[in-house]
Amino acid sequence: MNTKTILVIAEYLDGKLNPITDELIACAIEITKIFDLKAKDISGVKAISEIKVIHVKGINPLESEKYKSSLVPIIREINPSFILMGHTSQGIDVASGLSVRLGCNCITGVNKIIYPEYVDVGKSEDSKSNILFSRLVFKGKCNAIVGVEKPENITLLTIQSGSFYIKDCCKEYNNIISNEEYYPSNVDDSTISLIEYGDIAYSRTTKSKLNEAKVIVAAGRGIGDKENIEYLKKMAACFTGSAVAGSRPLIDMGWLPYEQQVGITGAIVSPELYLAVGISGSSQHIAGMKDSKFIVSVNKDPNAAIFNFSDISIVEDCLSFIQAFIDNIP
Repeated sequence: MNTKTILVIAEYLDGKLNPITDELIACAIEITKIFDLKAKDISGVKAISEIKVIHVKGINPLESEKYKSSLVPIIREINPSFILMGHTSQGIDVASGLSVRLGCNCITGVNKIIYPEYVDVGKSEDSKSNILFSRLVFKGKCNAIVGVEKPENITLLTIQSGSFYIKDCCKEYNNIISNEEYYPSNVDDSTISLIEYGDIAYSRTTKSKLNEAKVIVAAGRGIGDKENIEYLKKMAACFTGSAVAGSRPLIDMGWLPYEQQVGITGAIVSPELYLAVGISGSSQHIAGMKDSKFIVSVNKDPNAAIFNFSDISIVEDCLSFIQAFIDNIP
């Protein structure tokens, strides 16, 4: 039986392995399990033989033209069936151009892998796929299930943060990540150079107080006005060991200091209880709070994306809920 390879392109941030790489490996392991099932049931389906993790050294991923040029010959040599990258600023910048150079399929923002037999794809082109993928559409309010027209070609996926959990496959992970391969940059193009780039204009702290909180009450734009943060503080005061936090839009507007931001560019938290009030649920925010032990979300939009990650979802006006909550505390 012919075999396939899944290629995970590790992402580094400030010289350290970005946590999204763990999720890429978890996604790769899930794909292998689906193909193992299909190989047993369907004659001619190719099984996955290997998950390979690579990193190109000596080049800044922000120099996307050089980065893509370095990756192309490496990928052609490995000839994988799938390429996994993070749905991050780096991954999004590279993925589309890389797929064009390779002439391969490209699906961005994948949040779930689906065994085709579990869904009814009818006579659509998706029915040609050996595997299907779910991705958020309409600003995260709906999931679309998509496939590829030519599954025999390489398929490049960018994986949405917060969608796959390495704790579900720890044994396989340890063996895979320990064999990460490093490739030197093979591009020497003096006509392409990174002139300048800047980090977000915040004074970063080494540790956020949010990391110590057992209960976090977090607000998004749905809170309405800056003055309403005071209601949030009163609500947080009802819990022992609590803290107030906010999504990035609130921090950008100056409603809360940066130290209280939860998200991929802020604090990564895992409290006992995470209470999200008026937060729609962007992938950036979900990545920062997805490991919370228990998540309660309040939003007047019944299709808010954050409800997909919540243990309890409450469809209600934020201020009405907060006031009712405070009034009913002894």
